[in-house]
Amino acid sequence: MQGKLILCFYVGVGNMDQADVPQYIEEVKKSNAHLFTDNGIAAFLVPITGPNSRIECVNPVLVTDQEAKDTFNEALKRLNQVIGALEKQENNEKAEQIEDQEVTSSKQS
Repeated sequence: MQGKLILCFYVGVGNMDQADVPQYIEEVKKSNAHLFTDNGIAAFLVPITGPNSRIECVNPVLVTDQEAKDTFNEALKRLNQVIGALEKQENNEKAEQIEDQEVTSSKQS
């Protein structure tokens, strides 16, 4: 792994059901598939219980050229936006499920 750029994706799973975490992590992995191929980047996904997902570069000293740093920082920004969008989608789906359960409950009463 020496010489590779190491990215750590801290993926907020919040109050997600533990059974749903692997599927969610796979969605994140698929949406960033280009990072999980052998292209000089080692990427790791780490589920965290907090709501704030983030991506960190574990060894930024490998990036020395300013243009490369700017490109890298822009890529990190885009990746963080993708994770934010996935989190928003997951939260919307959960809200819809809760709403559906409430509607079903009220109909049964």
